[in-house]
Amino acid sequence: MQGNQSNVLSRQQVTIIGAGTSGLSLAYFLKRRNISPVILEAADTAGSSWSRRHKQLRLNTHRRRSALPGQPLPRRLGTFVHRDDYLEYVKRYANWLVNRHGIEIRYGAAVRRIWSSSPTVQIWSAIP
Repeated sequence: MQGNQSNVLSRQQVTIIGAGTSGLSLAYFLKRRNISPVILEAADTAGSSWSRRHKQLRLNTHRRRSALPGQPLPRRLGTFVHRDDYLEYVKRYANWLVNRHGIEIRYGAAVRRIWSSSPTVQIWSAIP
């Protein structure tokens, strides 16, 4: 594949694609096992897909079941959290992972291709 070799991630033990709730949660648990992942996120913020949901959306699961690991959802948000409040919570959670746990999140890094060259996997990404 042609291109700038700086766009190929190498020597990363774990690369997570997407800074949504699943990617952020995975990063948290990896860090607890002393594995430092890098998260690649195509958008310019964590949890960006939440901003495209219906404006009146509320979670249909209780606040306690919707929290991300290590950071409960504040009680003041109510039992069933509104979309905008949840999006802000996800953004704060991502910042907490970066600032408190030293997890690297690369925004604007759209993954273009993933391929394996045993025993490693390489990722081609448009990293700013």
